[in-house]
Amino acid sequence: MAFRDILDGLANTIIAAEIMTDIGDRSISNWIATDNDGPTVYSNPSFCELFINPTRPQFWAESGVALGGTGFGRGCRWADFGLIYTGTFTILPPNSELCGFDHATLSSSSVPGDLALIPSCLRTTSVGCRAIGRGSTADMRIS
Repeated sequence: MAFRDILDGLANTIIAAEIMTDIGDRSISNWIATDNDGPTVYSNPSFCELFINPTRPQFWAESGVALGGTGFGRGCRWADFGLIYTGTFTILPPNSELCGFDHATLSSSSVPGDLALIPSCLRTTSVGCRAIGRGSTADMRIS
């Protein structure tokens, strides 16, 4: 089986899923709300919507929500086995809020307008891939 054989959208989304690395900006897509765990998140995956900043819906509220500490954001410890660092689920749509701890919602995420690989390049045996994003047309090397 090759990448070209995967025709449904969900499988393509999972295969080409990516996560943003936390930069400490309180983004709902890369910093997890940790004080909402267990049965609450398990039975209501959208529970943490309550803690999103209403004036800046891509970010957590300034108060009333406990976020993971330093080094607990997405991409911070990529060699760690914890799903928060490198994993993704399909419970909520991409760029949704990250919520929970043991029972968590960990959506894929990307920065709109930032660099994106064209999935068709994954189907080739070419060493180089065309990149898109922010006007860049540079070749990317796949190692």
